[in-house]
Amino acid sequence: AFLLNEKSILYKILEKINLVIFHWDKRMKLTHPGEMDEDKTYLVIRPQSDTEGLLSSYYYVVSYINWGQERGYICYVDFDSELCQYHIKRSINGTTNAWEYYFEQPNKELNRKLISEKKNVLYSGWRFCKQIPIIKKDLETVRSETNLKITREKLKVKPYILEIVKEKICSKFNGKSVLGVYIRGTDYVSLKPSGHPIQPNIEDVIVKIKEFLSKYEIDYIFIVTEDKNYYDKISGIFKDKIISSNKETFWDYKPGNYISNSFKNDPYERGLEYLVKMIMLTECDYLISSITNGSLFSYGLKEDEYIDSFWFNLGFYD
Repeated sequence: AFLLNEKSILYKILEKINLVIFHWDKRMKLTHPGEMDEDKTYLVIRPQSDTEGLLSSYYYVVSYINWGQERGYICYVDFDSELCQYHIKRSINGTTNAWEYYFEQPNKELNRKLISEKKNVLYSGWRFCKQIPIIKKDLETVRSETNLKITREKLKVKPYILEIVKEKICSKFNGKSVLGVYIRGTDYVSLKPSGHPIQPNIEDVIVKIKEFLSKYEIDYIFIVTEDKNYYDKISGIFKDKIISSNKETFWDYKPGNYISNSFKNDPYERGLEYLVKMIMLTECDYLISSITNGSLFSYGLKEDEYIDSFWFNLGFYD
């Protein structure tokens, strides 16, 4: 077991052998499909794996765009693949590219047909040398000038989704003072995946909610969690203040599996509902949150600061 530790040399060698034998087509590769723009390189960003969540994939794309721009590459995101768990066979707003269900392209004029006409097309993927550096996942980095320039200018949320958020804010928040509460459960807590942020106990979250309610005049609590047990505990205590969506989606988690293996509902709808909730958190006045890709996305998207916020910054699982 020691020899196969993720940091061991043997583990890294076996990992590379596995990639060569079973995932050769997913390597980073330079192709030459056409003849146009021979003086330019186009970087096609493909999904990493079908276990990647929506906003984990989002920061994966942000990282690649940052890497590509530093080298002068022109970026295009192609998630028209079953390797993306949100991809479905039917068209959404005229596209089967799952990235475009939710976000704009970094270069809006590009599409698959145009890419196929370019002279130099570099596809993202694993490499024998050092992998593409993923951006640092912390509160400061997601609001850094470099990150905001990419997320707010290159990877905007689709306008129709922002309209959905606007309608929900008007109907549910109704101009009242709202405390947003975001907490992950299920696979994070049960599996403690290495390198992922440590999540707080639900009891500690409830204590913190009580502190905010005693300190501020808060009308509503907007809860975002995929864990039904957590939702029930919070709503059971603060029942008169709870705002919920028209429907709550809770993931059918089974011990030993990542939540992505337990999804039963429509992939597109699941991603849409999750993204809408995360954007709604940006419209709250106060926030209590654990640190995940989702909450960092919300914080990076929020135009101003919360009146007050508390982050459970507990480090990372070993």
